[in-house]
Amino acid sequence: MIEQGPAVAYTDESGNLPDPNDRYVAFAAIVTSNPRGLRRVVRKASRKGKKVRLRRRGGREVKWWNAYDSTRKRVLDLLARQDAHIFWLVVDKEGQAIPDTSENYGLMFCELMQECLAYYPDLEIIVDVHFSTRAQRDAFNRFVLSRLGTVRKPTHMDSQQDGIIQLADFVAGAVRCQFEGRSEFVDLIERRIVAGKVVKWRQLEKKK
Repeated sequence: MIEQGPAVAYTDESGNLPDPNDRYVAFAAIVTSNPRGLRRVVRKASRKGKKVRLRRRGGREVKWWNAYDSTRKRVLDLLARQDAHIFWLVVDKEGQAIPDTSENYGLMFCELMQECLAYYPDLEIIVDVHFSTRAQRDAFNRFVLSRLGTVRKPTHMDSQQDGIIQLADFVAGAVRCQFEGRSEFVDLIERRIVAGKVVKWRQLEKKK
């Protein structure tokens, strides 16, 4: 394990639960005891020696879906050099449209967290702001705490509050890309991956 301080998991997902055309939803967690090193990745991402503003591109935040392949590879390569562990979960929806509820999202999230907690029993969890309302986020937290027991209550942040969330978005995007036929992105971070798991939604749904 990384032995520098309390471990923190930064999580995000790639894919759309309600869209039946998105077969896969990928969840990713970057676990580190050195968040400062990961925050430098965002600042260090560069093209031909010039800084690239990952915060904004054309007035929008740069995310996996709107980043150039060169930017994706550069960010993942820099991430792979950091003191961090990566965990991922892929949910195969098998063509289903899944309601994007606190319970459904939380069920997938908990499946990922169980993998992380097997390695890091005392883990601070930071979740990308997936739900727009406080009531939804509170319902998500209640569901997670009921499933995972003594785990700390998740903190909801977006990448404007902490850039490491942006890196988790890139990892989730890379994992999902692998299941859509492009593995060159995941290959860049392979040495940082501790655990990965694929589940079918119809099987996961039975755990409700």
